[in-house]
Amino acid sequence: MGWNFGTTFFYGIAVISLLSGAFFSYKSERKQAGMTWIVLLLILMNCYHTFWAAILNVIHIPVNIISMGIIDLLTGGLLWFFIVKKKKWQRYEFAIADAAFLVTALAIIAVFAKVRYGGMALNINFLTIDPANHFRAAMDLVENGTIAGMFYERVLNGLLFEFLAPFAPVDYFYRFFVLSELIQLLMSAFIFYGIARRLSKDRFGRVAAYVLSFIYMIGYPLCSMLYGFVYLGMGVTVIGMIIILTDVYLKDDMPKWQNIVCLMLGCLAIFECYVMFMPVTFFALITCIFVKQFKAKKLVSKDTVAICLTVFLFPCIVGFYYTYAGIFTNGVTVSSALVNEGACYRDLFSNFVLFIPLMLFGFYGMCRKKENNLVLFLAPYTLLFALYLFLKTVNGQASTYYFYKIHFLLWLIALVLVYYAVVYAEKQTKVLITGSFVMWAFLTGMYLGKIEEKIAVHNDLMISTYKAEDFNDILRYNYVSFGMPGYSKEKEELYHWVYNELISKGEEIVPMAGYWEDDLWYQAISDQRYYGWGQSDPDYTDYFNHLNASDASYILVLKDSQIYADEQAYFDSLERIYDTGIGFVARKELYE
Repeated sequence: MGWNFGTTFFYGIAVISLLSGAFFSYKSERKQAGMTWIVLLLILMNCYHTFWAAILNVIHIPVNIISMGIIDLLTGGLLWFFIVKKKKWQRYEFAIADAAFLVTALAIIAVFAKVRYGGMALNINFLTIDPANHFRAAMDLVENGTIAGMFYERVLNGLLFEFLAPFAPVDYFYRFFVLSELIQLLMSAFIFYGIARRLSKDRFGRVAAYVLSFIYMIGYPLCSMLYGFVYLGMGVTVIGMIIILTDVYLKDDMPKWQNIVCLMLGCLAIFECYVMFMPVTFFALITCIFVKQFKAKKLVSKDTVAICLTVFLFPCIVGFYYTYAGIFTNGVTVSSALVNEGACYRDLFSNFVLFIPLMLFGFYGMCRKKENNLVLFLAPYTLLFALYLFLKTVNGQASTYYFYKIHFLLWLIALVLVYYAVVYAEKQTKVLITGSFVMWAFLTGMYLGKIEEKIAVHNDLMISTYKAEDFNDILRYNYVSFGMPGYSKEKEELYHWVYNELISKGEEIVPMAGYWEDDLWYQAISDQRYYGWGQSDPDYTDYFNHLNASDASYILVLKDSQIYADEQAYFDSLERIYDTGIGFVARKELYE
């Protein structure tokens, strides 16, 4: 692969050049919130890399930390040139509340890493097999420098893997993938805090921003991390960034065209990260632009056309070229893909019940103030989209898997509306809002403290059914799922042995005989690619045809698999070169 400390150092310098140049570039006479802009620029950098990856891939230049590093270095140098030439740079403010939030967030993430992923070991521990596919996609970028499909998270993780490559062998790159998931959870908290930070007006608002940001994080974003839905969590965070950038644009807190380019990068990212959220985001953003232009009496003008073309044209061209043309091929359509089921968290409405009064009050406040705001339009558009998906799901035309994905975006919108209720509230109303938070904390404490169970121990007639968890099901689900065991370390040890003793020494392929779910992680960890072997077929004809036709000299067999149980005579006849309790590696012989 060629990644070493030299390339890591080069890319690190390039990224620092880009981020520092963008950070200190002049935006407004007003002091800006420093921590919010650091988070925004980290996300925007990933969007910028997505932009260039789309271009580099078309002209057949590898997408890697060298090509991206050169672009970052040139861009950062150009930004610093203008800063020095104009002798103007942006001033920022950093509040004590920001520092407290940072320390708390890092502490929570450290605890999550320790409990869920074994601390620095960063073990594989996800509730579904989906992350194995996305890990493989990122490794494909590391291997060949190309992109396909929805590639935002592939570029982000692929570049991260290359940057950290000197710190782990290839068969341990999954640790970087787990680290990325933790970083994305952290970013979800920071992006919500950034949204609230722009709205907060007093001490009550700052405290509410602090509390709500963590309530937001331990809800659907944490669930996304537990499942390994990398693209989904990143997509919602990108929309959070677009909410802030739209507010900056509407309040003229940044040079107009500089801001519009940032919005374009955000729109491209959401198209290439999670396309299902693209329509509602685009419609909400274009509505905000139209309202701003209407108030300025420029709705029907060249300026409006120029703004809309700049924001949406390139993202749509790239999105359709890579996402639709790259995914919906060989008979696959949007309708056929939409009915595919999968593992995910499912709860229709209970997580939103406690917040509904505040959500409605926050939305009422936005309408009453007649303030142009992305959430003002994103909320009804997303709700209508959710209703549309609900009807299609009930009628069997869409899967519950995709219907419940929209809840991850609804969670962000819901808690932003709750925070707007905090901002809009008068002094007396804040008492009611505080009461709502106390109610949530009381029910959460009842569940986490198992109070109802303890009461039932003393007198089982006191409690017929446990109710506290019913109003906070996402927290219950995350809490129960958090302690579940991770992927088998015995199987991992086999995969590492194959990579170190066979693949890294020249063997091109060592296929697995096992469940397809294990095979995905095996291929990703051992850095192999073979597709369509049909291990889940009942008679395994396709699998053994592939095996006989392959140039493989060895095969890995998992003893807990159905294929081993059904074809044990064949597998036990093979000469074993490495054997453990969970499986073995053997010399391949023709299957007859």
